[in-house]
Amino acid sequence: MEYNAEMDYISREERLNEERRSKRWVELALILYKERKKTGMSQWDLADKLGKGQAWVSKYEAAQSKLSVIDFLEVAEALGIRNQAFMLLSRVWKAGDEKD
Repeated sequence: MEYNAEMDYISREERLNEERRSKRWVELALILYKERKKTGMSQWDLADKLGKGQAWVSKYEAAQSKLSVIDFLEVAEALGIRNQAFMLLSRVWKAGDEKD
């Protein structure tokens, strides 16, 4: 099989894009965890407020599951940070661009 530099470049770009996405999900999870802790709410309290199970909160806080935009806004509302939600997303976006 002949070496294809273009395909190698594409796979490198795909890996970099995946790394950026992963960093962003971890950053979002960390921000929401810290915001929940500031409120003094437990995962159970937040889950009850959202009508979800505690495991749902645990999974997104551990970056094991991803939030939809609607879920993110509902969590932000429950944490009392709705007005700051899009500023937080800006921080999350920048996290994917940072070098380790």
